[in-house]
Amino acid sequence: MAAGLERTCWREMQVDHPAQWELAVANQAETPGRLTFSDRRHHRLDIKWRSIKYVPDLDLVLTRYKRRSKEDKIRYSDLSAAPSPWKGVVRKAADGTVVHAVRFYRDCRLLTDVAIVWPGRRDVGLEKSLLDSVRPRVEDGEQLLWQAMGLSVHCPVGWDLRQSSRNVGRIQWDFHKMVANDKIDRRAGMVRVERIAMPDALLTGRSVRDWLVDELPAGFHALRQRTVPQGRHSADELVSAAKRGLAARLTGNQQMMLDMAWLCPVEGRIYHVQFSQTRQDEEIALPESWQVNCCKAAPVVRASRNAG
Repeated sequence: MAAGLERTCWREMQVDHPAQWELAVANQAETPGRLTFSDRRHHRLDIKWRSIKYVPDLDLVLTRYKRRSKEDKIRYSDLSAAPSPWKGVVRKAADGTVVHAVRFYRDCRLLTDVAIVWPGRRDVGLEKSLLDSVRPRVEDGEQLLWQAMGLSVHCPVGWDLRQSSRNVGRIQWDFHKMVANDKIDRRAGMVRVERIAMPDALLTGRSVRDWLVDELPAGFHALRQRTVPQGRHSADELVSAAKRGLAARLTGNQQMMLDMAWLCPVEGRIYHVQFSQTRQDEEIALPESWQVNCCKAAPVVRASRNAG
């Protein structure tokens, strides 16, 4: 990855982008896929991708941008600086330049469409780095990397992020194990990963250990707590169980929950991992091959000559 760039991995795609270009849109289970980045003033980068069964004519795909340029009376030219096999169109207006580039990844049959906005002077070198970095995400052995919004999570292949939220100061991702026909395997349970800002305001003088107990949903009671290693830190782990209703007593099933949380002093964030599952015993444990990374230093953001 080029110096000064930050990597985002989301669904089937990854990209290396300037740290000051923050993620504004990241679709969840919808098709097609989409990532959108903005700086403090402008929309800067938009990536869309979708699976298709045929080999597309990229020149034909680009005709809509040429037609739009003619309708808007905007000058356009072919993107001669595009790294192969990207093809593109450069649209020049009075207040800046928009570069549209398309590519088809044959191995995974993904048609990818990228728009890069240059409010000021166009940076061709950065443009090439961006396009070179846009590529389908690759499995790392038995894991997939999800990296965005300050979170970096390795999850087992077969699990998918099905829901995410970005409340103020609190990023939350919910993962489920998937089976055939894009169905959720409810028996496998759910893994929730959170990254929480302003720990002092959240804890209000409590320890992380006490906060976990206070956060238990209604109807759950704590069974046991312990301290476990988590990377360079120690994490507090809590196992809890829901009160058994009549149906649970008849079937022997019980809703169990494992919570693990720690404070990362490097980032000044609380990380919280929760695994919930219905089972017939109390020996709940986080499935293998999960890894949540922290200790990421804040990026050094420098003024950009293309900041607009």
